[in-house]
Amino acid sequence: MPGAPLSLHEREEISLALIEDRAMPWAELGRRVGRHPTTILREVTANGGRALWVPRTPSAQLRPPAGTRG
Repeated sequence: MPGAPLSLHEREEISLALIEDRAMPWAELGRRVGRHPTTILREVTANGGRALWVPRTPSAQLRPPAGTRG
């Protein structure tokens, strides 16, 4: 069973860590936020990778960008 989604605070911590060091190991990121490294890897990869990832809540990720609805 999957764990709870990352909180906004956890996402912000990941973002700060990636700003500090884009090559930071997944294991270190996981330790910083108290999550399994694979959880961090999947989250960051699914949202643009290390270079493009920004902290968003899951509901914000599902919304289309403003002005794109027809």
